[in-house]
Parts: sequence; C-alpha cells; structure tokens
Amino acid sequence: MIKIPKKTIEELNHFVEILEKVSAPSDPREAGKLVFDLGLVIFEKNSSLRTKDIFDFLPKGKSRLFKLNNPYTFDDFIKELVIANREGQWLLVDCQADPHPTIIGILKQLSEDNAFTLSHFEGKELIRMKLNPKTRLIFCLNSDFLETEITYPFFMNFFGPVIRI
Repeated sequence: MIKIPKKTIEELNHFVEILEKVSAPSDPREAGKLVFDLGLVIFEKNSSLRTKDIFDFLPKGKSRLFKLNNPYTFDDFIKELVIANREGQWLLVDCQADPHPTIIGILKQLSEDNAFTLSHFEGKELIRMKLNPKTRLIFCLNSDFLETEITYPFFMNFFGPVIRI
C-alpha cells in the first residue's frame, strides 16, 4: 500500500462519511423506505492511487473488491453484488472495462430505488433484491478511462458522492 497524502485521507474520510449516511425520504407516501447512495472514485491522471489503495483504506472486512475487466460479461459482477449485499459489505468495483448493459441496468435501478431485479437467478424467473442498508457500491476508475471508454453517456449520474483524487 502506498502512503496516502493527509489531504486525500481527509477527502476520503468525508466521502466515506457521506456514503455511510442513510436517510428517509421526505415524501410521507414512502414511509419506511431508506435512501442511500452509490459512490464513484475517479483517479486523476497524476494520481498514484488505485482501487486496491481505496480497498486497503477501508476497515478490514467491511468491503469486497471486484475487478470488472470484461465488457461482455456480467455474471461475476452479479454474484459479487449479491454476496456483498447478503453480508452487508461494501463492493468496490475496479472498473477496467466498459460495463455490460445489464450492469448499467442494475446501476440505474439501484440509483433510483436501492433495489434491483434479476431474471433467471437462483432458480427463479424474476427476483427483486433490495440493497442492504449497510451495503454500498463504489465504482473506481481512471479519469481518462471515464472520458474515453465508458459508452453510457449518463454513467456519472448513477452516483451520489463523487471524489476525484
């Protein structure tokens, strides 16, 4: 693990603090519903930090690390997300490939409703899974990768707190 500058540690602590917040919507029709955000970490071109450093920064046992490096598959991502959700862990995604449309669909659903629907999963035709209030999903990627390789034009809109380090 590389030495993280003090200012970056402060920014990361603030980012994590914001992500940990769980709130209730102000609309009385949605009583009992919990609202929380997905996070995005963008590594600037001059940064020596990587996803593994963010993973090591978080308390041990709090998170899982997943390397998204194939734009044509999504099954492994779904498995990791389901495991993290059942365990109440955070899932850090080291995004090195343009996310498959199925992953984009899951991100859309999570950003809107903190739940997602899967088809043909665990022997069921359709399954709707609510995100555990302790679970967070954080995508980590390089700024130039975000600008040149991510094809979905509104990718950044899925995420609440965004940190550029």
